[in-house]
Amino acid sequence: MPSNPKPPLSLMRLLRALPLLLLVRPLVGCAMLGGHATEPKPVIVSDPCSAWKPIFVSTKDVLTDATAKAILDHNETGARLCGWKPRTTSKK
Repeated sequence: MPSNPKPPLSLMRLLRALPLLLLVRPLVGCAMLGGHATEPKPVIVSDPCSAWKPIFVSTKDVLTDATAKAILDHNETGARLCGWKPRTTSKK
């Protein structure tokens, strides 16, 4: 009667560890989906005034009445909400 060859040692170790691996695998998946391991969320500091700047015109600009009114409204709103200051002009 021929003897059965022995399986390699690494295969034996794998077969011995297989039940443990099959038990641990679902637990790891549940831990990740359960929401217990959370990453810190970024904190966004929003300054609504940082996206807007005052509109300045020069004496060379040609504006319609509607455009001048729109610029004035924009700048007055920014002064009220964001603390914009009027530009100081230096005399040359």
